[in-house]
Parts: sequence; C-alpha cells; structure tokens
Amino acid sequence: IRTYNPAAHSDYVYKMNPDNWNSVEAINLHTASPLTGAHEGSAEPATKKAVIFGAGAIGRGLFAMNLWQAGYGITLVDKNEKIIDLLKKDRGYKVIQSSFSGKSKKPLYIDNVSALLRSSDIKKGEGFEAANKVYEADILCIAVPDKELEETSRFLGRCIAARVRKGNSRPLNILLATNSLGKGQAVQEWMLDEAGRHNKQYNIAVVETRTEHIAHSGQKKEGQEPSTTVYGDTHNVFFYDENAFIGPLLKTANIIPTDTIKQEKEQKLILFNCVHSFIAYLGYLKGYTYIHEALKDHFIKNRAKKLAYSISDAFIKKYGDGIFSKDAQKEYIDEILFRRFASAGLKDELTRVARDPLRKLGEHERFLSAARLIERYDSKNLGFIASAIAACMHYVYPADKEANVLQAKIRRSGPESVLKDVCGVDPNSALGQLVLKKYEDLPKICCDKHVVLDFDGVLADTTAISRDIFVEIYYKISKGIAADEQVELKEADRKHGEACFDSIFGSAYVGDIIPGLIQQARERGINFPEGAEVSYTEEYTRRKAREIDIRLDEEPASLLKPGAEEFLKALKAEGKQIYILSAAPLDRLYKMIDKLGLRQYFQQDHIIKAYGWQGKTDSLEKLIKEKGAFASNFVYIEDSPF
Repeated sequence: IRTYNPAAHSDYVYKMNPDNWNSVEAINLHTASPLTGAHEGSAEPATKKAVIFGAGAIGRGLFAMNLWQAGYGITLVDKNEKIIDLLKKDRGYKVIQSSFSGKSKKPLYIDNVSALLRSSDIKKGEGFEAANKVYEADILCIAVPDKELEETSRFLGRCIAARVRKGNSRPLNILLATNSLGKGQAVQEWMLDEAGRHNKQYNIAVVETRTEHIAHSGQKKEGQEPSTTVYGDTHNVFFYDENAFIGPLLKTANIIPTDTIKQEKEQKLILFNCVHSFIAYLGYLKGYTYIHEALKDHFIKNRAKKLAYSISDAFIKKYGDGIFSKDAQKEYIDEILFRRFASAGLKDELTRVARDPLRKLGEHERFLSAARLIERYDSKNLGFIASAIAACMHYVYPADKEANVLQAKIRRSGPESVLKDVCGVDPNSALGQLVLKKYEDLPKICCDKHVVLDFDGVLADTTAISRDIFVEIYYKISKGIAADEQVELKEADRKHGEACFDSIFGSAYVGDIIPGLIQQARERGINFPEGAEVSYTEEYTRRKAREIDIRLDEEPASLLKPGAEEFLKALKAEGKQIYILSAAPLDRLYKMIDKLGLRQYFQQDHIIKAYGWQGKTDSLEKLIKEKGAFASNFVYIEDSPF
C-alpha cells in the first residue's frame, strides 16, 4: 500500500504480511529508511508522554501498545478500580496476539506504565495527579464506552484548562476511538463547556480514528480475579484524521494518517461492526460459544457474507469507485474481515460481541445506519440487514442487562415497539415489515440446532437384560418365593412375566413398579417380610448393572442400538449440539459411553443426569433457559412417552 502526502513531503510504502500485521514495515521513499519505535521492547526511557483515558482492551491493547512502541511513556486513566490497582502493582501488562492462522505470538510486555483512578475532582487525589499528567502530555487518547464519553470529556476539559493556566499551550492532539459516527464535535463541545470558551489558547484538536482491532481481556469465569492481560489479533493498525491533527503527523507502521477518515470510519462502524454483531447474534441463537465456531456454520457464514456485500455495494454507489472499489472491497471482506473473524486463536466470545443489544439497535448505530444506507442506494437488497436486526431482537442472555430490558419490552409490547421506540423505524414501512417477518422466521430456521437424546433405548439397548431379570423377580413376587430360593420358570410363567414387562416398559421405570407388584401380592394373601420392596428393587438394579458390565467387557457392540453411531456422526457433521439426558447414574453413563466408543460425540457438560420422569422435564427446561434459546430450537428424542 502506497500513501503520499504532498504537504508533508512524505511518500510511504507499507509492506504487509496478512498473517502478521505486526510485521508491517513503513518505508519513507524519500529517505529509504524504515520507521521504527523508540523502544521496541527495550528499556530506553521514553522522551514523550501519552495519557490514555480508558484502560480497556482497546486502550491497553491498541493505543497504549502502539504509542509505547513509538517511544511514548504511558499513563492509563480509568474508573475501574480493580484494573487500575493491578496496573499500579505490576507497572505493566502483557499483550497476547493471535494471527489469522490462530497461532499466538510471543507475549509482548508493555512496561513502565503509570495508572490512575479517574475522579471528578482535579484539585486533589488521583484527579489532581491525572490533571498533572495531562499538563505534561504530548498526546491524549480517549477509548471509553460511548456512555462514559461525556463524563470523560468534561473531566478532560477541566484538565486542559488547568494545563493552559499553568503555562502549557503547546498543541495537544486527542485521538478519539468510538463506536459511533461524528462524536468528535460533541467531545470538543463538552470539553470547551468545562474549560471555558473565552480562552482561545487551548490549542487542542479532537482527532477521529478508525480502529478495527479485535481485543478482549480473556475469558472471565465466575469468581475469577480480573487480569490486565489483553488478548487480540495481530491487526494492530489504526488510522487517524490527518486534516484534524495539529503539528507534524505521527507516523509509525501501525499508526497511519488518512485524509478519508469519514469514509474509513463509516466502513468500520457500519460494515465491520454490523457483520461482526450479526455473526454473534445468529451464532448465539444457534447455540455456539465463539465467533470462529459460528463461522464454521455455513448457514451463518453465507448470510454474514451476503450482508457484508450488500453494505459494500451500497458504499460503492455512495462514494464511487475511487474510495471503495469492487476489487478492494472483495479483498477486504474475503481476505481480511472473514479470515480475522475465523481465527480460533482469538477465542472471541459471542456474548462479548453481542453485548448491549439495545444500544446496537439505536437509530444512529450500526444496524440502522446500514439499513438506511442500503435503503437509499440499493433498496431491493434489504433482506440480510433485516435479518441482522431481527437476530439482535432475539438475543436472550440473562447476564446482559440490556438484553433483559429488550426482552421485557418485547414481552410487554411486541417487537413492533422496539422498531418504533428504539430503532426509529415505522413498523408498517417496508423495512419494518421485513424485520417483523424475519423476526418470526428466525427461530423456525434455527429450530433443530440442539438435539437432546435419552440414552437407554435410544443409543443403547438393555431391554433384553432388563426383561430377563424382571421376569425372574416378577415370578418370585407372584409366587411369594423367597429371594434366595432357586426356582424353575415354566414357559407359561415366563410369557406372562414378559407380557407384564412389555406392558409397563416405556411408560414407567421398572424399579418403581416392583413395590406395586409386592403390594398386589400382599392383597392376595401372600406374606412378604418388611422391606421386601427395597430388597427386590435393589436386586433388580444390582443384577442389571452386573449383567451390563459383563456385556460391556465381552461384547459391547451388542448393547449399541443399530444405526446409533451413524446417527451421531450425521448430527456432528451438521454441527448440531448433542446432549444426553438420562435418569441413569452419571458414573454408569460415563462408563457405557466410553465402552461403546461414543465419547467423541459429547462434551462433558452435555451429559446430564435427571431424577425420574419429572426430573427429565425439569432438566430440559433448565437447559433451554441456560442456553437462552427457544423451546423450538430443541429436538428431544426419547423411547418412552411421559
């Protein structure tokens, strides 16, 4: 990629390896020398200072890392007390990056980091220290959630006013990363409100950036302590608005000035964010955990790509071939976007990408911005963006507060109310009607994703063993013979016992029937000692388990239902989530699954113990709730009616 800036007399060629964006080399064609950072992993003292508001994954994993590599000393300011305390203690953090192929690079350690807890008072405590850091700063960055943007901007306004009062009126660029369009003007207004508009010497510039880095802070398990380590991909480039920047342009291999920031940012916020979120919502609806898993599903990948191309085509029509050419867009979507999303090394959780669905459904957010773009330039191609909006409206995740509010609104007033009140879309418009149709259809399309199987009678068959043991016990009970007495079954008695077994088998657990049989025998005058019910039931269970163990050791294949393994293979090939729901003890289930060679088809937590028939119903309801899915997304296969 070659860039030329005649005003700065700079002409650069960027040599890129798509498997490792850290290996990008920027060469100035006038000097033929590579641009390098001041301390690429070295202990050299930084001569320049950067203050970054927002110590999240983008603040630490993109802005801080790139500026640190460019020779800046780093100060991170955040309201997250736990993260700030850890950063103060360690004075640094690790960045672990995965390439497109999923391989992790050697961890990079960002050292000599200062950290401060953000407060509203710049006259005391850490608020005072933060104001001093702003006074000394050569560059500032803002990388906070949009909901914290005004509060952060106003705090910065007070800091900048103090900076000027102390005599520092040097130019100060403020790099801004947001997930919204056109926030730079609002940030500047908020800062000036606090600083006082009468002073013309602030000499500040709010500079919009385009960031496409995928980063997160690792998988957070319940009760797990927070970590400062950042996980991300190797696409560490960010672009900034060179026309807004004051003074000499900042250029490194990964920090790139551009004069088309509006279009660059639109592409990121509309195309990138929209497609990324669509994959997350569809993937969650179909039961996946990570983005890369969802992209292995052809149903999801095909629709996500078609959405990407529908947005891309609208961009080309809006801006012309000069900025967004068809060839460049195809390469961006196929070779960069989807290769990055498919990287297994990132372990990017769907719930991270899908969080805050109400915000994402906002009138000026990704989905509706894409819908308006397509509606204006390619109105016949609204189907896939309508599916994306509908998928977002189906997001049911109890740990996400916005998802709970969204679902409560839908339950109370229907999806039409979300379109009208949140999206700013008339439910009776062409787009509104299309979204409502997709909302109704999506669960039906995804309905067979989860397959729940009973074990005995569906995958394994122990019916013959159960019948033989039951017939013998039934004969003993009906004749009133002691349990340890040897008996000889007549053919007529056996057939009667088998008929009894067949009549109850499939409608109740055999062990639950034995007490009833003994009670009937007592009513006919046959004397049974106290505790006979327990004794005979335990005998049945013990003898059945022993006989199954013998068969598992000697001829396990005889216990496998014909076609069972072929069925499981087919389900797995289709990407189904497969579960076992059985009343059998878990240790016995595990043993049988292993002996029958079926372990490869089931995750450990997909083997579920139920307690009786009602327990199966309760367990199934619990599973559906845990997955945040619809009952229609599940198929339950059982050999007995209950």
